[in-house]
Amino acid sequence: MAISIDPYAGGMMSAGNTRNTNQNAQAEKLSKTASSLGSQSTEEELVEATKSFETYFVEQILKELKKSLDDMNPEDENKDMAAGQMSDFYMDSTISKMAEELVDQFGGNFTDTLVDHMKLTYGIKDSDEAKPS
Repeated sequence: MAISIDPYAGGMMSAGNTRNTNQNAQAEKLSKTASSLGSQSTEEELVEATKSFETYFVEQILKELKKSLDDMNPEDENKDMAAGQMSDFYMDSTISKMAEELVDQFGGNFTDTLVDHMKLTYGIKDSDEAKPS
């Protein structure tokens, strides 16, 4: 009895596990960042934390959208599994970059609103208010 091992299968499963590990690490990093915010935080720290959250949020939306679109299109029976998984791996990277650019280009008002809300929550005064007239 011979056992055939596909050399690509282990690597692709590893790539999938790495992707999940990266998502978990990203979520954990966001959680730690949010936990470290407080009344002593600077506006720059608030903006950075807000943009990180927004980017993660948009990234998850884009991934779910892609998944929904993939579910609507039946898979090609002749599609190479390894090639498909590699494509998914690179697509995740592309989606991450897209999410970051979307937040940078279009997230301004939302970012400002969240930062203003956090400043109120933590009692942080605007930098304009802190300066003497």
